[in-house]
Formats: sequence, C-alpha cells, structure tokens
Amino acid sequence: MKKYYITSLIMALASFSMAQVTFFTPLDENNVNATFTDDGYFLTNTQTTSPGYEVPKGSGNHAIFTGSFWIGGTDVNGQLKMAAQQYHSTGNDYYKGPLWRYEANTDSTVENYFGQTIWKVSRAEIDDHIANYQSSTYTMPNDIANWPAQGDTSLGPQGTGMLAYIAPFVDVNNNGQYDPQNGDYPCIKGDLATYTILNDKGGLHFGSGGEPIGVELHCMFYQYSSVPGLEDVTFMDIEVLNMGTQTLFDTRAGFFLDTDLGNYQDDYIGTDTLRNMVYAYNADDFDEANGGAPGYGSAPPAVGLQLLSHDLHASVSFTNMATFPYNDPSVSPEFYQIMDGNYRDGSDQLDGQGNPTNFTYYGDPNDVNDWSEFQLANSPGDRRFVSSLDLGVLTPDMTYGAVNRQTVTYAIVYAKGTDHLNSIAELQTTADFVQSHYDNMTSNCFDLQLASIEEQQELEFSIYPNPNSGLFTVDLPQDQKDATLEIVDAQGRKVHSRTIFSGSNTIDVALESGVYFITVTNSLGSGLQRLVVR
Repeated sequence: MKKYYITSLIMALASFSMAQVTFFTPLDENNVNATFTDDGYFLTNTQTTSPGYEVPKGSGNHAIFTGSFWIGGTDVNGQLKMAAQQYHSTGNDYYKGPLWRYEANTDSTVENYFGQTIWKVSRAEIDDHIANYQSSTYTMPNDIANWPAQGDTSLGPQGTGMLAYIAPFVDVNNNGQYDPQNGDYPCIKGDLATYTILNDKGGLHFGSGGEPIGVELHCMFYQYSSVPGLEDVTFMDIEVLNMGTQTLFDTRAGFFLDTDLGNYQDDYIGTDTLRNMVYAYNADDFDEANGGAPGYGSAPPAVGLQLLSHDLHASVSFTNMATFPYNDPSVSPEFYQIMDGNYRDGSDQLDGQGNPTNFTYYGDPNDVNDWSEFQLANSPGDRRFVSSLDLGVLTPDMTYGAVNRQTVTYAIVYAKGTDHLNSIAELQTTADFVQSHYDNMTSNCFDLQLASIEEQQELEFSIYPNPNSGLFTVDLPQDQKDATLEIVDAQGRKVHSRTIFSGSNTIDVALESGVYFITVTNSLGSGLQRLVVR
C-alpha cells in the first residue's frame, strides 16, 4: 500500500479543512467502478485512503489512485491566485457547495438548503419520472426531487446570493423554474451521472497554500452502458465560474492524476499531443501483485486522461520520491509552474534532443525513434502527472444566469491489448472513438437552461490558406486590439512569436511539414487554432 509521510504541523493544519464530513458515491454504470466525492478528491476513497478507480469493476485492480482539478492565474497586480489539492491527508483547497455558504451571514449549510451535497441520477430514473410523475403511486427519487437546479439569489451579501441557475435541467413547462412535480427533470449526460458543486473560499488553502480565487466548480461525472465502445470510459465535465471580485489573467487549469495501474511501482507516463491525452502504461509485459492489488498480470492495460473540449497546453510528470525539482509541488507558485509546462522550480522540461518542451514524453513508445520512457529504459515507478489547458482571462460573473461559464470536459479511457505496448495502440483507437462521440453529441446539458443567454466567446481570428507552406495570412477582426501571435509545434516548442494588428497580417516563416498550434492573445482574451504545414 502507498504510504505518505506528513509532518505533524501539516496534519494539524489540515485537520481544520478535513472537519467537513465528506460524502462520496460510486459511479458504476459500465465496466468501471469510480468513486467521486463532494470535496474535490475524485477517483479515490478518502474514508479508507484507497484507490477509487477500479477497472474492470470487481477485479480488485485499480488504474487510478486519486485525481483533482487545479486552477490558477494572476490578478491585475500580478498576484497569483491558486486552488489545487493532491491528497486528502495534506488538506483541502476546495469546499462543498456554492460560494454563498461561506459569504452569507447565515448558519445554513448546503446540506440544509439542497438536502444533500452530491447527487446521482440514472437515465432509467429519468425515463420513469417522465412516464409516471403524474401517477399517485409514483415515488420520486430524492436525487431528482433535490436536484440543485436553482439557487436563492437573495441569500448572499449585497443581494448577490447564489446563482439563479446551477445544475442543468429540462424545463418541461418553460416557466424558468425547476418543478419536478410538474414533470421537470435533471438534464444529465450518459446513462448514469453524478453531480456536485465545489468552491475554493470555504476555508484556508491547505492543499496549495495559494490565495483563494472565488471560483465555483459545477461537476458532472458520467458513464455510458448503452453505447458500444464506451464501456470502459468515464467522462468528467467541470464547469468553471469566477464568482469572486477579481479578473484572473493567464489562467491555467489542470487535472492532477496519480495513476496506479495495478502495481503502482512499475509504471511509465506518456503524452499523445495529437489526441490531447496523457497516459500511463506498464513498463514491462507483466504487472505483479503489490500493495493489496492482485495486479493485471500479463498484457497489462493502459489508462489515459483525454482532454476533449480544449487543446492540451502542457503535461508534466513527477513522483514524490524523486529529487527536487522533479517531485510533488508544495506551494502555489510551484503548482502554477507545473500547469505551465515546467518543473516546480520553473525550469524547462527537456526532450530527448535537449530542447524545451511543454509535454512530458511526447513520443510513441511503439516507435524506436520517438522520445518515451520505454525507449529510454527509465526506472519504472509510481507516476503522477498534470494535464493542463489555457483558459486565458477569467472574468467575475454574478449575473442572473452567469454568462461566463467555461466547461472543461475530460474522458478517462482504458484499453487492454495483446501486450503492454499494444495496449497503448488500443488506447489511441479508443481515444479517437471517444473524441468522435464528444464532437458529435447533439446536446450540451449545461447550455439548456441558459439557451437565451449569450455565451462568452474566445478571441476569434482566421488563418488562410490552411494547410499552407509556411506563408499564410492571419485576419484579426477590426474591433480587436493588437495581439501577440505564437506558433508552437506538436512537441510544445515555441517556433515563432510576433505582434499582429487588427486586420490582415501576412506571416512568412520557415516551418517543416507537420501540425502546429497558433495562439493569439490580447487584453481581451485568447484563441487557439491548428495550423497544417505541407
């Protein structure tokens, strides 16, 4: 079993943050048994300090020990704000419920207001509700009756209160209210979904030591059993809202994952930049029993965290037993550096050619010429990583419907091949199917109750021709301010940077054939597009 050694001082401090009672629920609709909590420690059982992502379910083998969402950026004065946590034993940055619970002059708790703090609803329950809600013999499930669809806008200081709309729902009678007794019902994704709400101002930040942001996270985790090809996949939607008073600049969001693939002491990490996926795989073709886990045995699987909604900004791997700066972060600037693609001291990651990169081991282990842990024959071990994205400018929003909602969607993908390296190839095939499923979804639950509210737009610009030979035009709309353009290759190396102006900008840069990413950023926001050079 994994052991974590913590000083008595940290434990004493963390005891304050752990005073809140944690509730958790299993998500086990398909071949996976995943555990989610209401305090931001995902994929772990904090009551038993044991891994919480069993796949296949019932096997006793876990692919993941724990996971959590990180977010950080700077205010107008350049001061870093951060919310990040790794392990329950080292303390929280996140607290259960909407922000009003801690800002309002009231002793009410989120449990008292909503009746609970974490909800689990199935598609079958919704279908039954739709068919039978008018029946005198129908008993409505608590999770539908207490669904946190709406908050009380009058509760907070200066009348701010909670958001008018929180969790997505289907408004059958179109009256703007959640009335399950009149046929309204939760809008979930998948065949079984879990929902919870978090904020980062419920107490001190013991996880990162960072200054609070005032952020709310509205989290939906879901699985499918009815879609062939998604039986081993878990989806995670994390909706980010800045409910504080300060604009956050250079905002980075990341997902921390401690992957324990059966035996946690023999793992490798890799990044697939084309699929926006960071993954773990076994160092050899046999996964032994260890720490109470039976092990996956021969032909062990691979597991990946795939970013579906955004392009991957960076990936960094580390381990607590390594020497500084290749081990776990401990203070907020180190958490931010890792989300920006560096090690905890700000030093660059270097690839196999000694060049700076944002992506850890971005080569394919199945290719002898690529940069991977397998080809380097690294010593395997207990691997953790952070997969991060660039959220740009995150502005405060306490409006009625909250316009500035940004949703980050991940998938946890799993595949078992004919050997440990073929499992990576199978993982890539699964990831392609998952991305296609996401891209072709016909509805977005988080938009349904806000359909009449204009969504915040990313900075828009156009590139033509695309593909091209390195000579192309970037059009920035006339109403936009001057901006910085950066070109980064598929390995995360910056290859070109310049200032562009509103209107047409001709770019002529010598680039090798391949896929690149162009980021355009100004004080109003940022946008990212792919560039193909032939």
